[in-house]
Amino acid sequence: MNVKVCYFDELKEREPYTVAVDGIEVGIIKWDDQLYAYENTCAHIGGPVCLGGVFNKVNLILNEDKTVVKECIAEDELRLVCPWHGFEYDLKTGECDFSAKFKLRKFYAFVKNNEVYVEI
Repeated sequence: MNVKVCYFDELKEREPYTVAVDGIEVGIIKWDDQLYAYENTCAHIGGPVCLGGVFNKVNLILNEDKTVVKECIAEDELRLVCPWHGFEYDLKTGECDFSAKFKLRKFYAFVKNNEVYVEI
């Protein structure tokens, strides 16, 4: 079932838009004219993940002793960060950075005639 949730022009780049769809709270994020939609439930302990921020991934360059030499920002990778405990999820896949055990429930979102739909 496809449900209209908003207009594409209403979405702000990298700013989650949450809406109830058939009894499920879904967060929709626009980035580079692509849409990503996830259930607003963190895979860790159920926090409102889509109320967190969307940030560029930070990669660390380490010494042999594992101390940080430098931090580098990945311009082409975004993370959705849960506000409760800071769990970071890859915006494109919904997978947690440090454990495949944690993954967000993903939904298909698309645009038709400037209207955004989520498939439930």
